[in-house]
Amino acid sequence: MPVGVYRKRTKNGQWMHFRDGKLISKSSYDSSKSRKKRTNSKPRKASNNKKNNSRRNMKRIPHPSVSGLASLAIIGSWINSKSGWTATQPSKDSVTGWLMQGNVDRAGKRLAENLKSSVTSSGGQKALIGSILVATGGTVARKLIPNVKLGTDKWYLRI
Repeated sequence: MPVGVYRKRTKNGQWMHFRDGKLISKSSYDSSKSRKKRTNSKPRKASNNKKNNSRRNMKRIPHPSVSGLASLAIIGSWINSKSGWTATQPSKDSVTGWLMQGNVDRAGKRLAENLKSSVTSSGGQKALIGSILVATGGTVARKLIPNVKLGTDKWYLRI
């Protein structure tokens, strides 16, 4: 509810006068305006501006970053098989290979081994550092050139 003295134009072009959200007469409006001279205050915003309300109520669509997806792929490939990127067919000793064979227990054990080795082995540490560098590079690029987008106006990926 707006506070103060203001007026709104009706559909037929006449003015309605209000004080603190309650309808008042034109003479009361004029006398209030003549007593109170506003010099440094901002003008009252229209509360029925549909464009602003629709923009405010619109849900934001998340736009993933390409660099974040790339760093996720680096970590995911190491966790899948200790050797990193593999051929298009998953090897039989990888987590996805065991899952495709239906051996969930073996896949879980392999996943735990690969997670442990990603921190302890030098190859796993290189994969983690590489993914951090890719994500950091994407963050720096987004800060330097924020308007670069890959895709359409509504559905796109950031750097």
